[in-house]
Amino acid sequence: RDLWITPGSCRDRRFQAEVDPDIKPMRQSSASGGVELQLGRNSVLTAHVIHNDLLDTIEDIGFLTPTGDEGYVIGNPGSGLSALQYPTGGTALGFATPRPKRTYDALELGYSRRLANRWFLSANYTFSRLYGNYSGLASSDEVTTPTTGGSSSTAQQQAGSIARPGGNTNRAWDLDELLWDSNGNVGLMGRLATDRPHVAKLYGSYDLPFGTQVGAFFYGGSGTPVYTYVTSTNSADLFVEGRNGFYENGQVTRGKRTPALYRTDLLVSHELGLTGRKRLRVELNVLNVFDQQTARHIFNYLNKGAIIPDRQSSFIDLHDVDLSKGYDYVALINGTTDGAARAYDPRYGMADLFEQGRRGFVTVKFLF
Repeated sequence: RDLWITPGSCRDRRFQAEVDPDIKPMRQSSASGGVELQLGRNSVLTAHVIHNDLLDTIEDIGFLTPTGDEGYVIGNPGSGLSALQYPTGGTALGFATPRPKRTYDALELGYSRRLANRWFLSANYTFSRLYGNYSGLASSDEVTTPTTGGSSSTAQQQAGSIARPGGNTNRAWDLDELLWDSNGNVGLMGRLATDRPHVAKLYGSYDLPFGTQVGAFFYGGSGTPVYTYVTSTNSADLFVEGRNGFYENGQVTRGKRTPALYRTDLLVSHELGLTGRKRLRVELNVLNVFDQQTARHIFNYLNKGAIIPDRQSSFIDLHDVDLSKGYDYVALINGTTDGAARAYDPRYGMADLFEQGRRGFVTVKFLF
């Protein structure tokens, strides 16, 4: 019998239709190269370039069944049985399913000084771009921070995970609504959620003459992209402004990112000589010395009901919408049962995940 509170409301989101008989394995092409220049006896300058390109992935490509459940084809998005995507609303029947794209390009410049005269140093700077429409096996498009009240199940782990380890069953191609933005653009190409264009790292240490070693590590990186999600009556979280738009104060901001991320770690160690070759080593490791609790994620669900769908009266209904012609998501939110007064989530636009604060560890080692 129907055990749900509202009879007939149970929707099976795990119904598998079929596995594509011509399914291909996940594939990626990669090309890299570099040069090194020796500077004197102890120092090296380096330059490396890398290009990674996803060729194929395996995903569950979804559609709605006549009973309102979600059916899936397990295959390669955009080819074989999933070459065409079947609409859930008023979009033209059988539009071409967007192919997966995930491209990483990077240039890394580095300097290394080997240990000499009691000290060494390593520094590098990376300029990169992570672009496409596929966030990867660990879906960075589906982040469930503690404020959402939800989490993702993780193997061999009692508690849930913030990031979803999708394992080839992410939400990306589950419904046609997830493939379009509100301006009628299909494919959702753009900078992916973990894109940090500029990253600098610096590490070095110095051996004091009385047996103490002091080391430090510095990391500085660009913020990550912030997108707006609007949840539909199919519990689909839609990129209404694509991967380059955040709705705030009645207008859309392009290129919005979280704050730049900085962190400095410190390691101090000292060795005491005992009898023979025996030694005692004491270490103090302090992470995030300056307690920079930078925001790493912005709550980006515009209407209520994110993650845990307990507020379906705030969901927008796209069943009669031709996605190729776009839609006004603000008007649709205002037209829900909750309306403009109650449908918007008050957490929207607020930081809800932070870099861990300062913490330290003391370790004692007996060496023999």
